[in-house]
Amino acid sequence: MYHSLNMREREKYTWTDLFIGDWQVFTKVVSNPETIIVWDIDGVLGNTPRPVFSNVFIEHGLHAHPSQISSWDYLSSLARDKSFSEDKIIAIENGWYSSDILEKAPRNLYMKRLVDLTTSYYGVDRNYVLTSRKPHLKEGTYRWMEREYPQISSKNILIRGSNEIKETEFKSDHIKRLSKQAPYVVFIDDSTKYIQHVLDQSINNCFVINTPLGVIDFKPNNDHAFVIKRYPHNLQAMLPLLDAFRSALSLI
Repeated sequence: MYHSLNMREREKYTWTDLFIGDWQVFTKVVSNPETIIVWDIDGVLGNTPRPVFSNVFIEHGLHAHPSQISSWDYLSSLARDKSFSEDKIIAIENGWYSSDILEKAPRNLYMKRLVDLTTSYYGVDRNYVLTSRKPHLKEGTYRWMEREYPQISSKNILIRGSNEIKETEFKSDHIKRLSKQAPYVVFIDDSTKYIQHVLDQSINNCFVINTPLGVIDFKPNNDHAFVIKRYPHNLQAMLPLLDAFRSALSLI
């Protein structure tokens, strides 16, 4: 499969460089109109690193770029390399938990088009948002979703009600619940931690799509897992994910 970019980009990307998994299985699962789609917010629906990294530069003078993310503690590692104090490192990481900062996040490129497609094809009731955000971010999360993805129903936005609930268990428990309501559940997350935890539950009709940020390299050894990387890389755009769904649904 070889795709021509269809917006500002005039280059081409090679599909086999950006997709890991069984394409026939992907097509079978995604083309079923009764499949439930479960979206992560930070890193998938939203370009959360953009306002967080911008704030880090303004407040602390630390240069960071989403295309260079190499691990979940990327910012802390950069700060330690610059000999920042532990107090300053904590202040830097707190940006991920600030409603004021997170509400400034734009959508990831191409995601509006993809969510328009999935809500149209599967129906609004089969599109869910499952986030590991802390409970105090609930109202800000609802506001952001209403602004950026109003086509997703607020009742389908799942966020923890207590910090006592482990993020990994929160996500996997909801995936298990939703798996009983559909022939397939497709869980889309940039975090390899959450992806691997869901895979470890061995949910027969659950399939996962990892969309790794930056230079994170995830190679799952599991027939229920797919990896779809980003393009253009410098923009961390989600064009390959959009193209994968459009191709599976015979729209391109």
